[in-house]
Amino acid sequence: MMETKSGGQAGGEAGQLMNTVLEAEREAKRAVAECEQRAEEILKAAQAHAQRLVSRADQRITVIQMRCNHRIDSIVKSMEMQQQVPGDAAHPGQLEAQAIEAVVAALAAQLTGADDEAAAEPRVRE
Repeated sequence: MMETKSGGQAGGEAGQLMNTVLEAEREAKRAVAECEQRAEEILKAAQAHAQRLVSRADQRITVIQMRCNHRIDSIVKSMEMQQQVPGDAAHPGQLEAQAIEAVVAALAAQLTGADDEAAAEPRVRE
């Protein structure tokens, strides 16, 4: 009978240990599920933030493009008003190419700040 009691005690302890292991396993599964849910929330928040950044960048690009187009239009109109075209312009395409080249150069100077540097530098005439 002694063996039965010690076998019963060992079986009870083993059962208790098994229950402890099963409870720990359930806790681990819950923790993993919580981590997966939190990771999903973080991912969705990051995607929403990235979308807002892209949207804001697109808006800024659009504003810059509009400003550049407006500046180009202003420069072209200014050049057209200043341009003295001879009555028998033999090469009108050449004049247009020169005007476009001048507009692009002026715009590039403005966008890079080169026109500000040129205005600040004293000019030496030969």
